[in-house]
Amino acid sequence: MLADKIPLYQREMLVMEEKLHQICVGNYITDNYLDFPNPAYCNFLLSTVPVIENLAKDLHQELATQFPNLAAFKEKEKFDYDSLKFLDNALNLAPKQIQIASNLVVLSSANRTLYPLLNAYSKDQGERPNWILSYQSFKHEYSSVYQAITQSMSENNSFNVPDIIYSRIPTARTVLETASAYFLLFCVAKSLPLEEHIPYGDFDPKFGSKIFTATFTRPLFSSFTVTLDNSNLQKVTKWQESLFIVKDPDGYIISLHNKFTTGFNQIKQEMLETPDFLAFCAKLPDTQNSNYFEYLAYKYGEATGNTQWYSRITSLSSQLYSAYLSNWMGQDIAFMRANKSEPVVVLNTYKENDPIYDYYKINNS
Repeated sequence: MLADKIPLYQREMLVMEEKLHQICVGNYITDNYLDFPNPAYCNFLLSTVPVIENLAKDLHQELATQFPNLAAFKEKEKFDYDSLKFLDNALNLAPKQIQIASNLVVLSSANRTLYPLLNAYSKDQGERPNWILSYQSFKHEYSSVYQAITQSMSENNSFNVPDIIYSRIPTARTVLETASAYFLLFCVAKSLPLEEHIPYGDFDPKFGSKIFTATFTRPLFSSFTVTLDNSNLQKVTKWQESLFIVKDPDGYIISLHNKFTTGFNQIKQEMLETPDFLAFCAKLPDTQNSNYFEYLAYKYGEATGNTQWYSRITSLSSQLYSAYLSNWMGQDIAFMRANKSEPVVVLNTYKENDPIYDYYKINNS
């Protein structure tokens, strides 16, 4: 089982980061030199990518039974075209970003954001990550490619080699993307099983790394209406690029939803027992005779000046939302645990229209 190998992969990450640390100390890595080719980086790829291969295959084998509609695990499968493709289809990993947290590199915010698995299994060589292309070149053609480079450097003190070989020479960006690819997969492995929820107060986005940090997003409910769905969530732009997502516990959202529903139903009952309101609704055109009582309360107040019901509905919604927002903004983990409102962290495997919560359970509890 993969769980038994986690200590081994943890050690591999420490070893990899020690090598990366030495590279960062020995080379001045800035925006200007990020894409400068350096044959000395080859050894880092040749030692790191095989570990990525092993972890990708172990993850595929571990998760294969949970996704029977996707490709089954094969003992001799290719780590990119088979393992990484499966993991992307199952967990939506391709768009995920990793952040460089270390100050040993002097990089802009944009260059500190890496997408190591984007197009990892693409058949178009122009789209694939350079860390895979570079590794494949040196893995399969190590003697000819490496000798061509070293011979050219010894004779001319420059890279007088064909463009295709030159483009495969690893750069500092290649090294960082290689290491971040391993870190991303390690985060996934550490977060299994998929149904496991990590309490927010226990979540460490660095996962023991001194160089990288995992990204996470926190979609907040914007309101607690009678029927909740994804439209009630405020999601940041490109929220699918975050590796993790922070969610409220279902029980907490159910309690807030029930408070709103109870108060709303009380106001709704009063409205239905008021002849003037019923007469007003009867006169509305069909296009306005909505069953959405908040809208009807607003239209009734607009027409008659009696805004008490609409004011009570908006006040109820505002009070619940303020309590919800204050609970999160306060970040008092002990308090949130005491009232069972501490958020949980899960892998962000959601795609654009996937429901982020079990709305059927929330709306019917």
